[in-house]
Amino acid sequence: MRAIVAGKKRWRRVLLGLAIAAVAVVALSPFLGRALYPVATQWLLTGPRLRAMINAQPEYLRLDWGEAVSEKPGHLTIKNLSIRGSDPNVQWIIRLADADVEFDLSSLLGRTFRVTTLRGSGLSFFLRNKIKPELLKTTDASVLPPIPGFSDPPLRSPDDRFPPPDPKAFLIDVRSVAVQDFDDIWVDAYHFRGGARVDGSFLLKPALHAQIGPAKLTLESGEMTIGKAIDGITVVGEITATFDPFAPLEHQDAKVFEVITAQVKLEGTFQKLAALAPLFQLYGTRLEGGAGKATIDAAIDHGVARGGIVAAVRNAIVRLNTASLQGNADIDLEIPKWNLVRGPIDVSGTSVAISDAREFRSTDPKRWSGRFAFPTARIDVTSTGTVQAKVQDARPLLAVLGAPLPGWTKPLVNLKELTGGARATLGPSVVRIQDLDAKGDTFRLQGHFVREKGKTDGALLIESGILSVGVEMDGKKTTVRPLFAKQWYAKQADAGAGAKAEKK
Repeated sequence: MRAIVAGKKRWRRVLLGLAIAAVAVVALSPFLGRALYPVATQWLLTGPRLRAMINAQPEYLRLDWGEAVSEKPGHLTIKNLSIRGSDPNVQWIIRLADADVEFDLSSLLGRTFRVTTLRGSGLSFFLRNKIKPELLKTTDASVLPPIPGFSDPPLRSPDDRFPPPDPKAFLIDVRSVAVQDFDDIWVDAYHFRGGARVDGSFLLKPALHAQIGPAKLTLESGEMTIGKAIDGITVVGEITATFDPFAPLEHQDAKVFEVITAQVKLEGTFQKLAALAPLFQLYGTRLEGGAGKATIDAAIDHGVARGGIVAAVRNAIVRLNTASLQGNADIDLEIPKWNLVRGPIDVSGTSVAISDAREFRSTDPKRWSGRFAFPTARIDVTSTGTVQAKVQDARPLLAVLGAPLPGWTKPLVNLKELTGGARATLGPSVVRIQDLDAKGDTFRLQGHFVREKGKTDGALLIESGILSVGVEMDGKKTTVRPLFAKQWYAKQADAGAGAKAEKK
């Protein structure tokens, strides 16, 4: 082991000596420098010694290239450059087909590789998060980008460690980057292919210090696919970002957002709503048909995001566990605050307008419309919020909520207009509606219920004119109570309030 360490140190001294000699020769004898420089650099760039020194820990960082030529001091042309890295959390690879580099040769004397300009084309970037072994059975690893040299699927291990910081490592100072053809970006399940470019700068001392930007990613044309979706989303726009100076070992995973200031302006269009389907699998929702577009306008300020998404979808089909609906939707998703490091997404103020809606394949010529506002709402693994609705009638609303009313009660809820509100909880296997209270001209609907694991429990009270009907849901059984419905429902409401008090 000592011999290996001594060998690495010896080669570092040799290479540093060559750099010093090259600077001295060029400075003292330009003619001799022009003659000897290409020979020395060709030996260095084509042989195994430089690669061996750079790739002392290839399991953490490995750099390789197909061809590299430096015909004059301070200028380097590279083809098929690849940089691959891994840490306890992620694996990634960067490929660059062609690069033209101007660098400061004298900076090597201070253990700094200072690049004044880097111009390139044919850039690709793949990144995938490692999977916890206990989550492997519920994670589809087939949608992750392939990274040669690492095993599949990428698993986290308690034995993984970050490489020890080396205070003597070179400082990499890249002052200006411009890559015109950034044509392949694949991060976890999100894969963009098309026309993009990147401009910026960065400063890096491995494991000790990093700083990025200002940097800009411009998506000029291209298509993004999500997971196994066959259909894609055409995306254009730009992302600008600056990373404050930070220590990489102290800002791992989501904590890196604490040093980021960014602006995001993107526009996406899709011909089939199925392009977004992987985003909604968590709640058992299937999306079909429908063309639409969406715009994102958001900002990140040291870990806190604010902004919004405006989307419009036409002739969409949404298949829920309880019903299938077809129609149009206009969505204004507000994000007043989203702590990217530790918090859920606050979407209070969001609104959704539905138009020309009906049950899928229904022959009923009547169409339905409505507007839903969410004064308070939070998206998390289990999402919660309050909703205020103004709809034409109660039938589609009850279908969406999954309230199992008997067929003979449907004429009671066929109204011209209904307004009301409720508190809702939505999770991977649960829907909970509380304090439901909606009114029409001579109609009122009150209730609460929870649907979980295929069973529904709760109570509804329907009042239409002088008629009152109670609906009791007990597991998979529904009981209609036409007599003394108000008194029965009052007892159910009191029991529910008592249960809440006990939980508190």
